[in-house]
Amino acid sequence: GYYSILREEIRRRQRELLVDHSGYGFIYDHYWFNDRPVLYEMLERLLLDGEPRVPFFLNWVNQSWKRKWLGLHTNENELLIEQTYNETATTKHFTWLLRFFRHPLYIKVKGMPVLCVHEGPFSDALRARLAVFRTLTREAGFPELFIMQAL
Repeated sequence: GYYSILREEIRRRQRELLVDHSGYGFIYDHYWFNDRPVLYEMLERLLLDGEPRVPFFLNWVNQSWKRKWLGLHTNENELLIEQTYNETATTKHFTWLLRFFRHPLYIKVKGMPVLCVHEGPFSDALRARLAVFRTLTREAGFPELFIMQAL
C-alpha cells in the first residue's frame, strides 16, 4: 500500500510494530542548515498528534549534502546544501530542539535530554555550537545535555 510517514495512521502502525517486537523507542534523524530545519514535517506532526506514542530522541545529521547522496555518479562532489555554523542559527536551532526536549516521551538520561550527533570527529565549530547548546539546555531547566555520537 501507500506509505507516508506524514500520515498519523502510518506512525501509529509503526508504534504497534515496535511494541509487538519488544522495541523501546525511535531515533529520528533531523537536519538543520543555516537557520532552518529541512525534512522536518514528520517531527512537527509528532508534536501535534503524538504519534507514534513511544519514547524517542533526535539524531542531528549535521553534514553537508552532496550529489553523491542521491546515488548519481555524475558530479558526486557537487554541493547541494552546505553545513555551516553561526551564532544566530545556533540559538534558533536550539529553540527548535527545545520543543522536543520538553516532550514527555523524549528520552532523557538522569534528566538530561539525549541528542545524538552524526558528525565525527567533532570539528571545533561543532564543539562551539554544542557548548552553546549545553548552556541553553541548563538555562531551560535541564541538568545538562547528554550528547552522543553516531558512528
